[in-house]
Amino acid sequence: MRSGAGDSRLRVLFFSQPFVYPPDTGGKIRTSQMLRHLRDTFDVTLVSNVDPVRDTPHFREMDALCHDFHPVPKTTVRKYSAAFYLKVLARSFSRYPVIVINDYSRATVATLRSLLAARSYDLLVCDFLQPTLNLWGLPLPRTLLFQHNVESTILERHYRTATHPLLRLFWRVQWQKLVR
Repeated sequence: MRSGAGDSRLRVLFFSQPFVYPPDTGGKIRTSQMLRHLRDTFDVTLVSNVDPVRDTPHFREMDALCHDFHPVPKTTVRKYSAAFYLKVLARSFSRYPVIVINDYSRATVATLRSLLAARSYDLLVCDFLQPTLNLWGLPLPRTLLFQHNVESTILERHYRTATHPLLRLFWRVQWQKLVR
C-alpha cells in the first residue's frame, strides 16, 4: 500500500534511537542529512527517542527531515552517577550487550507496534545496531539495518586497551556478546 491517494511514493518507517537534533555528532549529521534526502523521494515516518526537555524545541526541524514524526520520551540516568554504574552492573548480566539493552524501551516498542498496525510500510530502516532489540517480535516489513561503525570492533578496542582487570573482563564479555 502506498501513501496517499494516487501517491506512488514508497513508505519508509525510519527508526533512529538517538534524536538527530542538534546534528552535533558524526552519526546525527549523517542521519539528518540522509533523512533530508530520503524525504524528497519517499514518504518517511520517523520514530526517535527524545529528551522531552532538551529536544522539544527542535521538533520543528523534523518537517525538513520526514513527513510524520513520532517522538518517544526517554528516561535517562545521569552518566557516571551511582545510579548509572548500578544500571550498567545490573545489565551486565543480561544475555544482550549493555549497549543494546540500554536502548530498549517499552514505550518505543509500543509506538513501533502501533505504527506497524495502523499503516503499511514498504521498508523499515533501523539506524544503528543498538536499538535493534526494540524490533524483536514485531510484524516487520522488509528491514534494513544501517550500521555506521563495526560496533564489535569498538568494544574489542576497549577490551584491548583497558588496564584494570575488571574493566578488561567487562569489555571482553561485552565484545563477545556483541559479536554473537
